Amino acid sequence: MKTVTHPYIAIGSSAGGWETLPLVLENLPEDFPASIFVVQHLSGESIGAGFLNHLSRTSVLPCAFAVDNEPVKPGRVYLAPPDHHMLKGGGRLRVTKGPRENGFRPSLDTLFRSIAYNFPGQSIGVILSGMGDDGTEGLATIGRTGGITMVQDPQDAPFPDMPQAAIEQMEIDYKVKGVDMGLVLANLVYRETKGYAGLPEDVAQEAAIAERVLTSIDAIEEIGIASPFTCPDCGGVLHDIDHQNGVHSFRCHAGHAFSAKTLFKLKSKEAEEALWASLRLLEEQKRMLRRFPSAITETSSVSRRLAENDRYITLLKDILLSDAESPD
Repeated sequence: MKTVTHPYIAIGSSAGGWETLPLVLENLPEDFPASIFVVQHLSGESIGAGFLNHLSRTSVLPCAFAVDNEPVKPGRVYLAPPDHHMLKGGGRLRVTKGPRENGFRPSLDTLFRSIAYNFPGQSIGVILSGMGDDGTEGLATIGRTGGITMVQDPQDAPFPDMPQAAIEQMEIDYKVKGVDMGLVLANLVYRETKGYAGLPEDVAQEAAIAERVLTSIDAIEEIGIASPFTCPDCGGVLHDIDHQNGVHSFRCHAGHAFSAKTLFKLKSKEAEEALWASLRLLEEQKRMLRRFPSAITETSSVSRRLAENDRYITLLKDILLSDAESPD
């Protein structure tokens, strides 16, 4: 009888997961010996329930939402509930409302990092179709701790951003079409394990942060360097965490975490919102100057102030419309 060397499989998907994930699960053997943990970015309970029913109709293995503190069994598919992180800790599943990562809860990075920490060298991480880059840092962590890394071939993915982001930032062991992935996984669970140099400190610290749900200033300062950037979610200082593999992430004291790409995207959105707010205020100021000129300023300066307002308004409109029309 063959020995199962990789009994824990973590799979993450987002946009396009509705089509891709069933392809993976329906092509697994009925006697598949590993436990499968799935994070799909879900926007609500009703959508989550529909997605679980969709998986259950096609999967050869039993599928259910993860329940906090339940023991893990082989040959089962555990799906992270909507708006909850799923972790593996202390021999059981953890389902928590911890801080969002890359704006998501559940987050692929949270699951992958937890699996890498608890089962170094015994896990397989998989990124399927999706937009953005949630999961890249976590998948790299699985690779750093001796696990196997896999992505859906971007040319096969309905939304190639997530697998492509992982390919660009790390060395991937396997790039596979969705329809072939079940067969590949069925063989990899028996593959000889890799060696690794030991559990990195940042992996242990970040896994502990997720399991405690909330973090501390000391814990973040041990693994990261204070950056000039602030958290888009809470306004706290972000610490730059170098994962020693070309992948950086940013985490605040409250526990929110972001990839560099996601942080830039959110900061760009903040800047745009600030520009629109400035435009609104200038328009309001112009209307007040026209309606109450004598109460606001000297009559001789009204026309000058209005001309300045119009100049600033035109400049802001040019910036905003130019940005809206430019490609990403």
